[in-house]
Formats: sequence, C-alpha cells, structure tokens
Amino acid sequence: FQRVHAALMPDYNRAATLYWWTGVTCGALLLLASLVVVAHLPAYGIVQVLHPHVDTLVETKADVTLALEETDVQWCLDTGHLAIGGTDPLQFARDNAGRVGIVHLKDVNLALAEMAMSRELSLLQAVQAGMFVPFGEGDVPIADIVRELEDQGYQGRYVLEQDTAIMGDEPAPGEGPIENMRVSVDYLRNRIGAPLVSR
Repeated sequence: FQRVHAALMPDYNRAATLYWWTGVTCGALLLLASLVVVAHLPAYGIVQVLHPHVDTLVETKADVTLALEETDVQWCLDTGHLAIGGTDPLQFARDNAGRVGIVHLKDVNLALAEMAMSRELSLLQAVQAGMFVPFGEGDVPIADIVRELEDQGYQGRYVLEQDTAIMGDEPAPGEGPIENMRVSVDYLRNRIGAPLVSR
C-alpha cells in the first residue's frame, strides 16, 4: 500500500498544485477584467457602489470601517444590513453622505439581527422570524436617515426593500410582503412628505 500511495502522491500533488494555480490565475484574470470594466462604467452613466451585506466580505462594523478607509468607492447605504452588522446607518449618513451612490431602506428588529450575527440563527431563519419589518416597527431610524441625506444634498435614489422568505404558497395578489410595503410607504409619506416619496 505504501509503495502505491507513494507512487500516486507526486501526481496528486502536481494535480492539486495545477488546480490551485488555475484558480489563482482565473481569479486574477477575473479581477483584472472587472477593473477594466469598472473603469469604463462612468462613460455609460453607471455608478459602481459597494453594498455591505450580511454573509459577505463587508458585513461588520470593522469591515465597513476598513473599506471606508482603504477605498474611495461609492456606497450603497443599506440601512438594514449596516445596522445588522453593527454600523449605525444614521451616523454613516452623517459622516459619508458624499460617498452614497444609492440607498436601500430597510427597517430591522435588532434583537433578531444579533441572533443572526452570532450565528444562532441563519440569515434565512432570521428573515423568516421577522428580522426585517415595515418602516417604523423596527430599530432603524429611517426618517432621520432620509432627512440627513436630504439635508446634505443627496440626489440619488431610494430603494424601499422588504426582505422576506416565502417558503409556502405564493401569497394572493395584494397580500404578503406588499402589505408591509404599504405600511412603509405610508410611514415615509407621514414622516417625510409626499414630494420625496413620489420623486
């Protein structure tokens, strides 16, 4: 057995090394191609943004701080995912409004967010348990964030998001997550005003 194992080992090592270098080379080529594409995006009116998100490379407050310090990229200010990762989205807006390229508005139950971040619950389980809630029912100061951005001259778009996990039958038309969106739109109209909601 040892002679057979010894005879096969060099081929295995060569194959593993080749596999590793192939991965590295493909990754480097993909990165290079991405950088070339990104360099040409502004000519087409496309803005690249960094989107912090649970279960990605930019998830925690430390990740966000490092990316802010080490890059000059525009950001997707995702109120929900910043809050879940431990970054105060209102403070982010105060400090970085000039780097915000787009805003994703979400409200969050931070008690469930803590369970997701500690991995007590998976992201899917936390979403199913109601981590994302209609505006005004969670712990994220949505109206204050929008006002801060507007006061600092933000002219970009706001995307209203209601993350959910429908595991059974599709809800009937007019039911399900759309009901939460109605609550969120009403919240914005009442707290911010109709002109912003309709722009």
